[in-house]
Amino acid sequence: MYPLANIHKYLPVVAHPRALERTYLRSFFVNSFDIPLVILEAERGYGKTTLLSFVAKKEGIFSRWLTLENCDNDLNCFVKNLLQSIYGRSIPDEINQLNTKKAIHLIIGAICELSINVLILDNFELVANSEPINSLLEQLIADLPPFTRLIIATKKLPNLRWSSRQHNRVSILTQVDLRFDVEDLSQYFLKVYNYQLLSEEAAFIIERTQGCPVLINLLAQLTRNLPSYLKVDWKQLPIGTETENIKLLLREVISKLPRSLSRVAQEITPLTFTSNNGQSSLCDLLDTLAERHCLVQQYINNTNLRINVPHEILVELSQKI
Repeated sequence: MYPLANIHKYLPVVAHPRALERTYLRSFFVNSFDIPLVILEAERGYGKTTLLSFVAKKEGIFSRWLTLENCDNDLNCFVKNLLQSIYGRSIPDEINQLNTKKAIHLIIGAICELSINVLILDNFELVANSEPINSLLEQLIADLPPFTRLIIATKKLPNLRWSSRQHNRVSILTQVDLRFDVEDLSQYFLKVYNYQLLSEEAAFIIERTQGCPVLINLLAQLTRNLPSYLKVDWKQLPIGTETENIKLLLREVISKLPRSLSRVAQEITPLTFTSNNGQSSLCDLLDTLAERHCLVQQYINNTNLRINVPHEILVELSQKI
């Protein structure tokens, strides 16, 4: 249907068993079924995509996912890709430039035809400055069928013009809402890695990481398969939100992998996409990191082809480790 590098655009990220689905966030999505627009606004590393993977899993066949790219700034391209996500097949290009009314007609028609409950748009910051797309979303929010939701993950809020009536139809989660707290952290280490944190250790980690999920994930990776009689001295680790500290933690995680895998880490580029039938050390590396839920997102299509896509943080830091 599509080249390997494009298939994942239309697929939800797999909800990983090593990711912690936090109770209060799950409750929010369960109880916000009547809110047409939900926005997750946070910097990278705060688990927006991971959180939405659980939403997509819960909604199952009644949800659709589109990972946006720079080319989606164009209204025709955006609508075409959204329709391809909804229908799960290729859609012909429009001969003429779409207007908002025509685009809304096509999208609402597809949603009603397939009884879609949730549309998820990831990486929305790439189109957040597009006036035609913002205008489209303003009208789409007003016209969505009852109990149908649009969920946006973005580093930058869309430039939408809210009316007083629309303010009640939008909910925004920010970095503050997505941060781990001490209880989340202790539960994550214990349930996923079977590592018991002391209360003062958990408080120290939260203070130094500011509850950033990607940092907490890397720290947890260090406890993987650690014998119960060994404990980590957290105060001796380079814990902090600075890029250099994240790089050092990632280097430590990768250094614990088999040498045949760790030595190809620098080969990861923004265009790296590998599948489960790959035959290279790079494929094995991304497979391993995906299995460990460490900065690799995994997608599965309807033929059970697994596609591994490195997180932008891994791409950036792999060139420096």
